[in-house]
Amino acid sequence: MKHTPGPWEWRINLKSKVVSLVSVSGGHWVMGFARYGMGGAAPEFIGEDGLLSRAECFAKPVPGREHHSHWFQTLDNPNAKLIAAAPELLEALQMLVQYSDFSNEAEHADFSRQLVKSRAVIAKATA
Repeated sequence: MKHTPGPWEWRINLKSKVVSLVSVSGGHWVMGFARYGMGGAAPEFIGEDGLLSRAECFAKPVPGREHHSHWFQTLDNPNAKLIAAAPELLEALQMLVQYSDFSNEAEHADFSRQLVKSRAVIAKATA
């Protein structure tokens, strides 16, 4: 399964009190929220079956921290990963734009390092 194609936009229905993140191009849901016990709302993500499922359906132990899995897990969903990687993706893109007009060897080296970092963030967002 791959992440839902963008662009994305948030939608809110004040009458029904529903907030969701949807793909503008196809109107597909990316993320919604549902009650999670008595603790409040939990996000929902689209699953391989094409239906929204609450976040706990995508929970998995964090590698190296399996011994904490009873209270600490991560979400294994492409859309969740992309959302989590958004700040790093923005930073990588901003750095690439900054270094796109390099004129000396030092700037070229910085650009090369940023490309390595950008590839790592892309891998994180799409793994």
